[in-house]
Amino acid sequence: MATLAAGQSHLITGLTTGEVVSAQGGQTFTYTLTEPTPATATPTVTPVATDVTPTATPVPCVDPTTCNPVSSIGAFWRCNTPGCTDADWVGSVISWPSWSAFEDNGRTGNQSRTVYSAQGDLLYPYMGPWANGCQITAVSGTALIIEWQRGTNVWREIPVPPGQSHTIALTSPEDGVVIEGPPPPGFSVSIKNCNPQVIEKTPTPTPTSTSSALFRIGETNILSYDDADNANLLIAQQTMLPQSGTIQSLSFYVTGASGQLRLGIYDDANGGPG
Repeated sequence: MATLAAGQSHLITGLTTGEVVSAQGGQTFTYTLTEPTPATATPTVTPVATDVTPTATPVPCVDPTTCNPVSSIGAFWRCNTPGCTDADWVGSVISWPSWSAFEDNGRTGNQSRTVYSAQGDLLYPYMGPWANGCQITAVSGTALIIEWQRGTNVWREIPVPPGQSHTIALTSPEDGVVIEGPPPPGFSVSIKNCNPQVIEKTPTPTPTSTSSALFRIGETNILSYDDADNANLLIAQQTMLPQSGTIQSLSFYVTGASGQLRLGIYDDANGGPG
């Protein structure tokens, strides 16, 4: 491949697998073999997925019968009297099962409010007398415990900051409690010694429109003759109502009566008093 004199060098290239190189000479000689520098491996870039799987945000547990601690729900106290246009009161509450608490405060006028969630669902924050003895510990945020007599404008407020506790102690005539606080994120509490009970709810009567016109039935004129000698007798006068209505009064004209006279209105029973 090459003949070299002293001090010369030669770069060997082009060898393939299995080929060898030998150094030969007619006289004794020495040589120096310099091996090539090993090639530096180039790191292979491994593609990394750029899509990041979002971490699910934990959903707060808001059922006080199954959660401990339990989180509050954003609440809107909405005026429920006809014609009321006052703005909603806004905050957050602990809502109980519908059979154990009221959805409204039972107050009057524009102070009468029904509680809704932001989605328009009814909330039931107004606990009954069974709340007496419940121990409330604030976990996050500040809870405000209201102890009161339902429907009144007088109550006691007990703020409970994080880490502190309050045991509900109703005093007569108090019969209700509500656990409320600021708007979302609101607050969370741990509840002990609390056993919701079924409460009796009185339906709010729905006013119906009635006619204010008065009408009379029966004999409406004073007769020109007397009816006498009817002791121990039942005298009935049959009449038909021209329309439905409510009895407001019953009148009977007498002259020089003695003894006792009993008046009444009866249903018709085949032509006689029923």
